[in-house]
Amino acid sequence: MVNLVQNNRTGSGSQNATNHFYSTKAANVPDSSQYIDLIKHSSYHLDQFSANITYTEPVSKSLSFIANYGYDGFKTRSNINAFDQLQGANTENIDSLYSNHFIYRQINNHLGLDFSYGKKKVLLSFGNHFNQQKLEQVNLFKDSAFTKTYLNMAPHVNLTLNLSSQKSFNVHYDGASTLPSVYQLQPIVDNTDPLYLVVGNAQLKPSFSNKLSASYTAYNTKSDQYFTINMSYNLTSHGITSNISTDATTGKTLMSYLNINNRFNTHFYSAGTYSFGVSKSQKLKLSVSAEVQNSKYFNFINGVQNAMHAKSYALALGLDKTRTSTYDFNISNTLGYIINKASLQNALHNNYLQSNSTLSFNYYLPAHFQLHTDLDYVWQDKTNQYTTSFNRLLLNSWIGKKFLKNEQLLIKISANDIFNQNTGFSRNAYNNIVTQHSFLTIGRNFGVSVIWDFKKFKSEK
Repeated sequence: MVNLVQNNRTGSGSQNATNHFYSTKAANVPDSSQYIDLIKHSSYHLDQFSANITYTEPVSKSLSFIANYGYDGFKTRSNINAFDQLQGANTENIDSLYSNHFIYRQINNHLGLDFSYGKKKVLLSFGNHFNQQKLEQVNLFKDSAFTKTYLNMAPHVNLTLNLSSQKSFNVHYDGASTLPSVYQLQPIVDNTDPLYLVVGNAQLKPSFSNKLSASYTAYNTKSDQYFTINMSYNLTSHGITSNISTDATTGKTLMSYLNINNRFNTHFYSAGTYSFGVSKSQKLKLSVSAEVQNSKYFNFINGVQNAMHAKSYALALGLDKTRTSTYDFNISNTLGYIINKASLQNALHNNYLQSNSTLSFNYYLPAHFQLHTDLDYVWQDKTNQYTTSFNRLLLNSWIGKKFLKNEQLLIKISANDIFNQNTGFSRNAYNNIVTQHSFLTIGRNFGVSVIWDFKKFKSEK
């Protein structure tokens, strides 16, 4: 298999910011001010070529050997020219702090050796992929270059036991290296946020992750019961993390990247679902599910190592009912609790409850008409940092008619966000910073749609 990709992108923009710095909250006069007025022109070019060849040899009826070789090479050219307008609107002098011109090349050669075994109720596959990755970055703006070569392995083992026709158990292991991105390697200051500057680190090494997962599934078609449980544990060495330094006088933060060499980033995940038919005659089904996540990762704050703990717990209930050719509905609620804690701010936390309720209803009318309504309600509790809670109720509805023998064509009239509450919102904690964003989205709107379902083809006899 051969694949060729080419991409070109150009853009221009301006950045204008005024920042005043105060020594105390009560101060009326700023101690200092910063003015930014930049014009930026950027261009990006990508050439990528990849090829892959696979050879399979059956060793016996149950065992097969698979060899794979792949080549992947790409070259990118990134150019950003920033002009400081404070020095004059027509200046031709490039601001060297915020400008760069990079050529980045990466060549990957990988060899995979795998074995596959299958007999009766046992399916086993295992192997290893060896990767040689060569990176070359040329800084044309500063006339400098560096080259790095990495040799990585990606072992894997997968075992599936079919305990019966309706029960199975699976265990899987993966090992994988993750290279630093071009953005993380480039030693150039990104001042998109003048108070939160970001700079890369050309000395970064790849991280290596070990992931072990297991799952068990059982179902009974006669009693309409289904049960599944999944667990996974991920351990990452030499993780690429952030190094944050904040100037207490100016309030400016500089973030760079480095490898954590004396600690492991970890993530644990477990989830289970059990569903069963409450009434087979009424086609009523109830489902219960639970989810637990626990992660720990490290970074540096003003030269001191910081451990971030993030935990989440969720419990969900769902009920759905179907009455053929008449109606169907599904209703569910998920209640969750989020815990975020940092070792450098042990007394502070950002723990909060959240809930998400959904409802979907379809009513099938005569003459191939259909009425649909769905509702989505989201609520997030306030935290120590954010003293107001968030809630949003979205209600959408449409009525349509299906045409043609196989009902492939649907014409519908829809009303979206009927209560006009579609407010953009996100809240997350990263490093020692908790952020909450509110942004504009498309609100209440109405439309007419014509939909053709390509899945409903007429069968040929």
